Amino acid sequence: METADVVVIGGGNAGTSVLYYLAKKGLKNIILIEKELIASESTGKSAGGFRQQFSTEVNIKMSKFSVDTFRQLNEELDLETVFHHKGYTFLAGNEQQLKLHQRNVELQKSFGVDVDMITLDELKEIVPDIYTDDLVGATYCPSDGFTDPYEIAQGYVRKARQLGAKTKEKTEVIGINISNGKVVGVETDKFSISTPVVVNAAGPWSGEIGKLAGLELPIKPYRRQIFTSGPFKPFKEKNYVMPMVVDPTAVYMRSEGDRILMGFADKSEPPSFNQNLEWSFLDKLVGPAVNRIPIFEDLEIHDGWAGLYDTTPDHHAVLGRVSEVEGFILACGFSGHGFMHSPAVGTTIAELIIDGKPSTIDISPLSVDRFAGGKTGIEEVAVI
Repeated sequence: METADVVVIGGGNAGTSVLYYLAKKGLKNIILIEKELIASESTGKSAGGFRQQFSTEVNIKMSKFSVDTFRQLNEELDLETVFHHKGYTFLAGNEQQLKLHQRNVELQKSFGVDVDMITLDELKEIVPDIYTDDLVGATYCPSDGFTDPYEIAQGYVRKARQLGAKTKEKTEVIGINISNGKVVGVETDKFSISTPVVVNAAGPWSGEIGKLAGLELPIKPYRRQIFTSGPFKPFKEKNYVMPMVVDPTAVYMRSEGDRILMGFADKSEPPSFNQNLEWSFLDKLVGPAVNRIPIFEDLEIHDGWAGLYDTTPDHHAVLGRVSEVEGFILACGFSGHGFMHSPAVGTTIAELIIDGKPSTIDISPLSVDRFAGGKTGIEEVAVI
């Protein structure tokens, strides 16, 4: 039987970030367990966006801390990842959406986010080929952007290993051992580990891991599909990089090298672990995309993939301890925001475990207990 001070379950951005920040704070006897390969599931299938445009204080704080951290992450993790701070723009198609964005922008600015409401003429300067006749306004935050979540997760793991942490890939957790209400170990399909602390960072499978500890977590897996085009000459010839454009239809689009990436969250699809790509899904995506960027009519879609979100009823993460089982800590339920919040998640969970309480950001609003107490506030900005 192996022993560990902490076992982290899940090798995506959340789990690898927790592993790294625990190691950075001096903890060496820590093990991360991943049932597949590091960053091979939701992290490796992410659209890679990061933004600070949220509607609640805790999400804005998590985002701003993480975006600020991204600026130094290459040096800290010895990466060569390009962080494209090309911005996000959310489009308003009616007065109700406009008022929502105006209220959110005011809140975001109060926490130091460099975001503004912009006119449609200003929007056309940022996205020259955009159709605006059916819009009433837009937001824009230039420090938002996109990057490669896979490389970030690999960087977390590589540096954590250098600091003494261990990882076990192709290893599945099949049991959580509990004695007198406390975590005492983890069972895998290959070996057992004696440990007093388990971090559930299993993403879409977090609910299944919760069941191993006797918990019913309010987290469900939802399929999300993304498509990419072939090289798009009009943008390549102008050396133009399109920011993330979020349409009122919830279709989102951005540059991906010399190609275009686009996706759509079909909220009518029931929860499942289905990760099959369906090309018929393009019927829901292409129309709104071409309506917004008419020159996309010449796009040729070459590739696509499907991945899973770990989604909660209020579209906020669940972070921190659970009252039912001592030593069982949650870092999941990100509802599509796991990568962009990973520096904040790793930092605060490491502080919680080692120092007893997070000092960087108050994560108490993200406690799973909020659902029992009815203290939930819906994240209103489009979930991507």
